[in-house]
Amino acid sequence: MLAKNDNPSQLGSSLFWYALSSFIPLLIGLLKTSIFTRIFTPLEYGSYTIVLTSMTLFSLFLFSWLSNLLWRYYHHYKSQKELNNFFSSVIAVYLINLSIYIGGCLIWIRMTDNPELKGLIMLFLVQNALNYIITFILVIDRIENRSIYFSIITLTRNILSFGLLFGLVFGLSMRIESLIVSLILIDIPLAFILFIPFIRNYRVSITQIRVADLKNMMGFIPVTIITNVGMLILAQSDRYIINYYYGLGDVGLYNQAYSIGIMGMGALTGVFFNSINPQMVDILTNHKKKINKYFQHNYFVFTTLLLPISVYITIYAKPLAQIMLGEEFRNAWDVIPVISWSSFIFGMVTFHENKYKFNNQNIKVILLYVVAIVFNIILTVLWVKLWGYKAAAYATLLSYLLLFLLFHINQFNVFSHIYSKYRILFAVLITQIIIHYTVGSWYNPQSSIAYSAVEAVIFTFIYIVFAMRYKSELFGNNHAKRE
Repeated sequence: MLAKNDNPSQLGSSLFWYALSSFIPLLIGLLKTSIFTRIFTPLEYGSYTIVLTSMTLFSLFLFSWLSNLLWRYYHHYKSQKELNNFFSSVIAVYLINLSIYIGGCLIWIRMTDNPELKGLIMLFLVQNALNYIITFILVIDRIENRSIYFSIITLTRNILSFGLLFGLVFGLSMRIESLIVSLILIDIPLAFILFIPFIRNYRVSITQIRVADLKNMMGFIPVTIITNVGMLILAQSDRYIINYYYGLGDVGLYNQAYSIGIMGMGALTGVFFNSINPQMVDILTNHKKKINKYFQHNYFVFTTLLLPISVYITIYAKPLAQIMLGEEFRNAWDVIPVISWSSFIFGMVTFHENKYKFNNQNIKVILLYVVAIVFNIILTVLWVKLWGYKAAAYATLLSYLLLFLLFHINQFNVFSHIYSKYRILFAVLITQIIIHYTVGSWYNPQSSIAYSAVEAVIFTFIYIVFAMRYKSELFGNNHAKRE
């Protein structure tokens, strides 16, 4: 009997729709960066980034557990026919935390003298509250493998908010706050559209709340909060350090180059894990004997498909910055490849982290994140002071690499035998890198966007030809069969 997502046509359909719902938002995100870094200043982006990071950090403490809790316990409560109790407890905790969130934001607004920051804080307050409601409903669709419905909602949300953003900026001459306002105006009706059917389908009430369920949640929520906050600190705490040493302008420069580096790899990583998550959760929960074999296969697939993307982003970072960033921001182009590699490494960390969590090794997860966070902060403080804001990207990369090694060292026996499979693909990529820089040293064509585009297409085609040697391993469907 096949696991839930083993049907090849179903898995292919899920992959297509998740890819569509990731690549179109990715394209929109790149267009936003390309267009609006030519309109808004580094200082405006700096203010926006600091408030965004602060509000995200605060909201992660209060709401980040929502999605993880659903992935962890939804199948359990569904099999027991106790989803009404589960959702009642989840929503009760959400409402309590929402009141804390509103109170904290209002205190921050009162303490802030800058009218621009006050406005951004209020807008992010509304947008985050709506976003977590929408995410809560959509995670259920992902768990139930309703990939088409999930993708249509995601695409509609992104396309409409992008169109609205143009109207706000070019029609009403709104500044940086338009990035949030455009989301809010779409999310308000969408939250109602999604939540009303949810209330009709489940009997959510105070009487359905059980102390045992709350205790179960409280045992899982802390580790989720710590790891999610840890991820944010690793990824974004450097903005505060850059602001301290060099001001909001450099924060804006760094963040926009960072966003280019993270968008492509982040979207691809999202497509991959969106596609395998329903099956992965099922295997981690119900088929523990199959875990190692399942992880070995998907680890190989992830690396084979995404490693060349990081390589190509690295060698074409400068022409990419010429296309995607406004002139004031292009000097930060060399941040892009470093952050792309950081995102790739963190994707590999995700495999190990999930396995630890489902084996109830939560304390180990927390300790490993604490070590990486402390290392990151020390390195960033020292390096940014000495070498400027770009050094923060290298501190981030080394911190992710340390986290990967800490997770990986205890599971090396599970993955070590598959490394030999990479030799041919490594050789292809190394050869391409040598050709690129050898030609560049003779003719210096890297400044030509057209040349870079042609070379990238040729390199990608060659890599695909060699990768097809592993076609049966990459696209076979016999790696997660149930016993």
